[in-house]
Amino acid sequence: MVTVTIENNKFKFHGTFDCGYAGLYRDDQIIFNGDPDDVRGDGLQGKDVSEYSDEELAAEIAAFYNAAEAHIQEHIQQFNDEFLFQLFNDFEACGYPFWEHPNMVNPEFLRKHPDFDLNHSYSKEEFSDSVYIPENAGHMEISYREEYPMFNFEYYLSHLKLHRISVVDFGDEAWISFMISDAMNYLCQLIGDVKPDFTFNDWNNG
Repeated sequence: MVTVTIENNKFKFHGTFDCGYAGLYRDDQIIFNGDPDDVRGDGLQGKDVSEYSDEELAAEIAAFYNAAEAHIQEHIQQFNDEFLFQLFNDFEACGYPFWEHPNMVNPEFLRKHPDFDLNHSYSKEEFSDSVYIPENAGHMEISYREEYPMFNFEYYLSHLKLHRISVVDFGDEAWISFMISDAMNYLCQLIGDVKPDFTFNDWNNG
């Protein structure tokens, strides 16, 4: 949840924005693409805010962001599923060897299967004893965790580098736009643009 002030004709965010597996953003990592005069001229979510004071406008922006965050949290399984779908589509498309990077292989998996060769094919049933499924996991997340029991999901997700997040006003819709990198330097200032139905309009790994 955020509060907003206007300082030097810019929106300044205070607090956090929880975007599920895409990260927990704080304070200056949360931005708005535009200044107060832009919003007064364009309106916000179809509302005329041309006569709003700075305090009223800041409160309106805060409510806009908090509503977008609440929407994600209400559908967190779906959002996280779509995020992992984009990520693993990317990995699979280029055959990225995540196992060559420190900490990216689940240590519990290695303990149970020390002789496993990642270059050989395997069936997911073969290593079902090494699969950890979080309590709130969605169907797609469960599928990826079963298919990749050696991938250290917890380390990977907790070591994302969060650059910034914004909520974009498209009139009757609010899109989320975030920029992240990962500890493997595979995602390098990736830009993800997410529609209200949690489909990705853009997944651009720069």
